[in-house]
Amino acid sequence: MNNNFENQENVTVQQSKSKTQGKELLIVVVALAVIGLMIFIISSYKSGDNNNLVETNTLNFHDVYSECGLDYTYATVGSDGSYLKIEAEKPDRGDYTFEFEYKQKMEILSNALSAYKDINRNLGLPESLDEKIGHTSGLDGKQTEEYDKVKVTWSYNSSNGLMILYERK
Repeated sequence: MNNNFENQENVTVQQSKSKTQGKELLIVVVALAVIGLMIFIISSYKSGDNNNLVETNTLNFHDVYSECGLDYTYATVGSDGSYLKIEAEKPDRGDYTFEFEYKQKMEILSNALSAYKDINRNLGLPESLDEKIGHTSGLDGKQTEEYDKVKVTWSYNSSNGLMILYERK
């Protein structure tokens, strides 16, 4: 009877160990599945759209145009998204018969002047670039600054107004 009781106890201990090993195996499988899913999600996120446009592999200025809410009256994007140009001429009051035409042109210039700051923030460019652009005169000619993935060229004068070209490097 003692042997029978010991055999039954051994069987119960082995069944208990087997159940514990099965639970441990299930936990390992579930953990590996969760880790695999997390890796998939992270890699999908990195290859997807990202709010910081400069950090993506290919900077597309169509995205910058949309995110900054730019307007065709002063902003142009290359069909391939490789550049963004801000251009607005400074109107001469004597060139317009009607006051509202002059005011429209001044509004376009004003929008263009504030747009480049939004673009610079969106691209992660330093505020010092805002200062350089804002203090350029016709005597300075064409100016250029280069950053990791963006080349910025600009000029401003009282006759032609403002021109800023952002190019993907």
